[in-house]
Amino acid sequence: KQDMKRVLDSPAHDVEEVIQELKSLAVSPVDPLISQSVYSPLGTPFLVVGGNTSLPFIASIAPPSPVDFEAVKAECNRVVEDWVDRRVVLLCDFEGENMGWGGDLTMAQFLETDCVDAERMEFV
Repeated sequence: KQDMKRVLDSPAHDVEEVIQELKSLAVSPVDPLISQSVYSPLGTPFLVVGGNTSLPFIASIAPPSPVDFEAVKAECNRVVEDWVDRRVVLLCDFEGENMGWGGDLTMAQFLETDCVDAERMEFV
């Protein structure tokens, strides 16, 4: 388990590198949280949550099956509940077409931060 955590926390550059490392640990890349994840060039992990469609949101990640999509949604709900319980402050970024003018939200990113005090809502 520690080796798997090390791989998932490592600054891999794409999902294929992570899958290869997990295969070497005999961990199945079929796990939806692994197969639907990607790392930024700076090593920040991103869980890709897209609708269950035939078109991938990211070219290197196949759209999830209905079962995998439900597993990813359940994990997202668990993470949000944890954030609420711990009163986490998040950095949020929303992208879309004509947002604020009746357009469509196409992407949102959330990152936990400790640079804002949750009690005082002031920068630390």
